Amino acid sequence: MASFQKGQSFIESAAEALPRVPTFVVKPQEERCEEKCCPCFWKDDGVPKVPVFSWVFDPKNKYLNDNKYMDWFGGLGLKYCDARRKDFMGVALAVTVVAIVVAVYGSLSLSNNNDTVYYTAWGTAWFKNHTNAAGEDGPHARKIALGLVKFTEFYCPDAYRANSNKWDCKSESATKWEDVDEKVALASGFPWAKVEECKAQAEGNQFGATSTTVTLIFALNGCLARIRRNADTNFQKLLGCLPDTFGCLSLFQALANFYIGCYVGMPRKVNGLKAHYYVGPAYAAYSCVLIAAVLRCLLHWMTPVPGKGVETCCCDFSEFVDEDFEDEDEDESSSHGKHRRGRLTRALSSFMHGGHRHSRGHQITPISEDAPVKSWDTSEVGFADLEKADAIAKAGPEEKRGCGARTTEAATWLTAVSFDEDTVEPT
Repeated sequence: MASFQKGQSFIESAAEALPRVPTFVVKPQEERCEEKCCPCFWKDDGVPKVPVFSWVFDPKNKYLNDNKYMDWFGGLGLKYCDARRKDFMGVALAVTVVAIVVAVYGSLSLSNNNDTVYYTAWGTAWFKNHTNAAGEDGPHARKIALGLVKFTEFYCPDAYRANSNKWDCKSESATKWEDVDEKVALASGFPWAKVEECKAQAEGNQFGATSTTVTLIFALNGCLARIRRNADTNFQKLLGCLPDTFGCLSLFQALANFYIGCYVGMPRKVNGLKAHYYVGPAYAAYSCVLIAAVLRCLLHWMTPVPGKGVETCCCDFSEFVDEDFEDEDEDESSSHGKHRRGRLTRALSSFMHGGHRHSRGHQITPISEDAPVKSWDTSEVGFADLEKADAIAKAGPEEKRGCGARTTEAATWLTAVSFDEDTVEPT
């Protein structure tokens, strides 16, 4: 009985103090190290000194930055991402740098050089025969490399190796897409309808390949601006979110259309020989650019402007319980004291993150986010009757649930429920 009273007195002291910690606050990263390394960069406000651009990027611009609509947009995101801005935007910055290098390689498919097209093709097809046109024995193969400017054919006289990338192939013919017609398609062994569809996709991606590479420079500049709390504004977030979202959708559409036009529906046999198709290096490169763009876009949306964003309800009471657990009669360092305190902390933490299970197997489900909260009356709630306590809490009409409300509920739950070692276990 004495042990129970000691535990109950501790529970009541913890319950009184719990509402003082309604939310878990993430402190912003220290910026002193970066400022010492490059003070000019971190102190730059991101406003160009050019007259027109200085007006556009001015944080006090009533049209593009300082109004209720832009304030609402700038607040989209999580406070945690704001606090860890350098980590999140640093990742966006890193993947953008890699994407620029990869996109430059992929844009080489616009070259008129046949060998360059061979190594930077968007699509490749090959078919092999064991005798050549002259009747000579030995595996001979023909490769088709699809660039964005040229339709090239390569002849591989010694196709002994299983890996087609290791064949010694020589350029046999090359035709610009604008000159490719039915005669060229039939000479290559492909139906004109399929080649015409692939031609339309290749020509349509010529501008997109160039614009994607160029716009990555602006995306890099946006990451450099938003990584600095001093330079990030509502308008900078808008420039980071909307263009990247449009870029992701347009690049995905371009890659999907090229795949459908130049891979799906192509004949399985060409001139009686089995044809093999696979994506080219440039296509794979732009696929990596798409992945980087999606990641960068998500990071822009998740990171609000400094000082704004949605607070995440994440409460950790382990440190708080350690501070308020004072028992003069029982040594905290004893195994029994640590055991009881650990079980109490785990039970409370489990309640804050999802619920408890009574020793009899009854599941206690926390109140939903939209449900009202009411303080629990200990005169009505038995110490072991957790289900009844949960029902009383759900019936209250006073206030809507929030992070603070959940903390208050945890306090009242502490005063209403016995934390006997064999009664409450976290799920």
